[in-house]
Amino acid sequence: LERSTAEAEERDAASAAERIERANSLLLHADELVRSARDELDFARAQFGSARTDAYAAALDRAQAAVQSSFEIQASMNAAATPIEGGALAERLIAALDAVMPELVDRQKEFASLRDREASAGAQLTDVRERIAEARGDLLTMEAELASLSSLYPASSIASLMDNPAEARALLDYASAAVERA
Repeated sequence: LERSTAEAEERDAASAAERIERANSLLLHADELVRSARDELDFARAQFGSARTDAYAAALDRAQAAVQSSFEIQASMNAAATPIEGGALAERLIAALDAVMPELVDRQKEFASLRDREASAGAQLTDVRERIAEARGDLLTMEAELASLSSLYPASSIASLMDNPAEARALLDYASAAVERA
């Protein structure tokens, strides 16, 4: 009986040591994430404005508060009288960080995605310009085909098609103007 109790205490101590190690590692990672997120938030505010970054700022504030309180928990955890007590504090530290860090990570990903979309806007505009140019080339072909059809069929048969090139040209002009405004 004494042997099984000693083995159980050893397992509990080893498990507590693993939780303490995980808590220390998680806290270090969370602290680095909060520091980088603060710089990221300043950049996001400059790029997108304060109104669009309010939720990010709130998530960062919650994460920063959790990290600060977790450092206090860590000090108690590392000074714990028994491994079991340290393991319980490690669980508390992990839970505190797990409650806030995923939201901060999600907000960072959201702004990274916004930046990617903004960075790719120039490429998208170039693509639209190329498509407009291709459509203008197709318009010349369409006008030639329409002229060919007019020599083969009576005007009444193709009358509904005759204004299509002018309408297409007007739409392409409108699209070109919209791209230049963007």
